[in-house]
Amino acid sequence: IRHDGSLKMVYFCDELDGVTAGVEHELDKYIPAERLEYAARYRYRTDRILSKLSYLLLRVGLSMEYGIRERPEIVIAESGKPHLADGRQIYFNISHCRKGAACAVSGKEVGVDIQDYVCYDARLAPLFMSREEADSAGLDRTKEAFTRVWALKESYGKYKSLGICYKMNEFTIKSGEWNEGVVSDSYLYRDYVVAVTSEEKLELSKLCLHTVREQCERLIRERNTDEQQVHNAKIASEQFCQTFGQDGSQLQREKDYICSAGW
Repeated sequence: IRHDGSLKMVYFCDELDGVTAGVEHELDKYIPAERLEYAARYRYRTDRILSKLSYLLLRVGLSMEYGIRERPEIVIAESGKPHLADGRQIYFNISHCRKGAACAVSGKEVGVDIQDYVCYDARLAPLFMSREEADSAGLDRTKEAFTRVWALKESYGKYKSLGICYKMNEFTIKSGEWNEGVVSDSYLYRDYVVAVTSEEKLELSKLCLHTVREQCERLIRERNTDEQQVHNAKIASEQFCQTFGQDGSQLQREKDYICSAGW
């Protein structure tokens, strides 16, 4: 576990089949009420689970990278991009598709997209691909090549706080290449693509559902320990004040008496 943000990561999980009703109920205890309400707006259970899972990945990422144990409070900027309410210079971005959820955590602006594979469609290509990209995809005609470009473009748009509301087809983006101080990378998996754009290289960490649950339970234990230590310190302080006075004056008077008596 790193607590200094020394290695920025993209955390993702695709074990949706393991989220039974019982497991989902257990996961809910790690999620604040407002986030549960947000997830409940989704019509389908799979989408609700993915929304919850993406939040838990954020909790795990903040803990692993920065040692943050408390539940993060998320606010939405005017641009529509979420950030931490406490104003800390920690950036994150979350994404989910039908196959999994992802969360990127970084000390600089970041955008991430996880995308199910989409079959090549010559009608859609010009909407988000440059001429160079469309020509290449037309030759390749695979779902991997087609979806990779879409995920890269969306991660870039999220990095720039534009979402998908920008002219995607006016520039070419290539995985692993730096452009104007940012780098966009993409990673192909069996059922989906993960793409990330940031001002620094990010590594990927695939977490199993068991690890997510285990890490969240650890956060609960550590937070309870912290609260107990604060409580114990408060009790000790109150006992000191009762014995020696609010400012320790009683203790000083007793010390002065002992010194004057020559003890």
